[in-house]
Amino acid sequence: MDINFPTLLILSASFLGLFFISELLYHRFKVDGEVTRKISHVGTGLIILVFPFVLQVHWEALILCVAFILLLLLSMKFDFFQGINKVKRKTYGSLLYPIAVYVVFRFYLLSEELISFYIPVLLLALSDPLAALVGRRWPIRQYSIRGDVKSVMGAIVFFLSAFLISSLLMMSLTDLPPADVLSASVFLALLTAAVEAVSGRGVDNLTIPLAAMLVLWASGI
Repeated sequence: MDINFPTLLILSASFLGLFFISELLYHRFKVDGEVTRKISHVGTGLIILVFPFVLQVHWEALILCVAFILLLLLSMKFDFFQGINKVKRKTYGSLLYPIAVYVVFRFYLLSEELISFYIPVLLLALSDPLAALVGRRWPIRQYSIRGDVKSVMGAIVFFLSAFLISSLLMMSLTDLPPADVLSASVFLALLTAAVEAVSGRGVDNLTIPLAAMLVLWASGI
């Protein structure tokens, strides 16, 4: 088991630096906790995009993900990382996020196709927070799922962004015909948007990438 610990330290420092920025925005500039949480959500996803290029074995991803789960559990118990944890709803999203990342990384190692990593991660990192933020700004037809307030507007934004991300990546990273790209992207966007719409308490951090992986596997991509 060949583990590159210097790389793990650099990645850990990057994540911690992102958390520090969220803390600074929350405490110093009084940015709402939901917003600082989304900033961490997006930033984490963007950092994770380098995993296929710097991590060689799944153990490296596992070490990182387990370490941050433990760190987040401690932050909840001792009330630090308020820029991530200070939201008015009960959510398991921050704990499920690293679990999802590890599962997606294993999926990538099995498929050896970048698209199998990038689509699930980018839907989680971009489509999910974008839907939440737009849904809060324009709360058209709101509804509640296990204490989470969602909206039809958020679901529409998720679908559109998921379709755009999926179609662009499929066109860039595969040799699928345009008709196949269109059908696969529509189906993937519909399924992940539906999963996001019915998943409460942050569970969508896991169900979104799982749904995306299911479509990619079924499509043979």
